[in-house]
Amino acid sequence: MLALAEKTNENLDRQPAWRFTGRTVMTALGLLLTAGCGSPATVVTGVVTMDGEPVAGASVQLYPVGGKGQPAGATTDDAGRFRVPVSPVPLRVLVSKRKFGGYVEDPLDPTGGKIAVVDELLPARYADLKTTPLTVEPVAEQATAIDLSLTTKP
Repeated sequence: MLALAEKTNENLDRQPAWRFTGRTVMTALGLLLTAGCGSPATVVTGVVTMDGEPVAGASVQLYPVGGKGQPAGATTDDAGRFRVPVSPVPLRVLVSKRKFGGYVEDPLDPTGGKIAVVDELLPARYADLKTTPLTVEPVAEQATAIDLSLTTKP
């Protein structure tokens, strides 16, 4: 057993120095990259409904009020649920759902080009920063739940 230990130490002494330096650098890099992992994130979760029914495939966009923070967004699942990491600042919420309606001739294109027709399926007031009544104030490093209950009537 002693002979095996001596032989192993001999092999370590003969390895190039860069191998130990590389291992040290990789270990330090791994520690730096994982230092922030596991810390709680500021997240907004919720459900989008229209007149009480879940809205699947809706776009939920969150914009900081006052310009501080980053915009964020998500798409709802089949049950109308969404989850999005956000900046911990007051946010204005936009919700829209669009459907591709085909192409029509572009009246401004002399070559006969086409433009896409896109129909908004939800009331326009929810998709405009100036008219949306939807806001949220997420709590830093926590999940903040909101229900976005949209209505067809103003």
